[in-house]
Amino acid sequence: MVQRLPKDFHQTPGGIKRVLPAQIEGKFEIAKKRALDMNGQHPEYQAPPSRDPYTDVYCFVEKGMGVTGY
Repeated sequence: MVQRLPKDFHQTPGGIKRVLPAQIEGKFEIAKKRALDMNGQHPEYQAPPSRDPYTDVYCFVEKGMGVTGY
């Protein structure tokens, strides 16, 4: 399984459990926009558990981790 990860994860100090800022820098806004676009494919009346695909991980990142940009 580890072999499927990008090469820069294999070269990271501490192995695959560590993410360096350079690996994600400037990507939060892109990821959040993609999530919102994906979620926007579904009508508002459809409950989130019934939407496929759907994600609200960006909410956890913003509210749970206090990260609003990186």
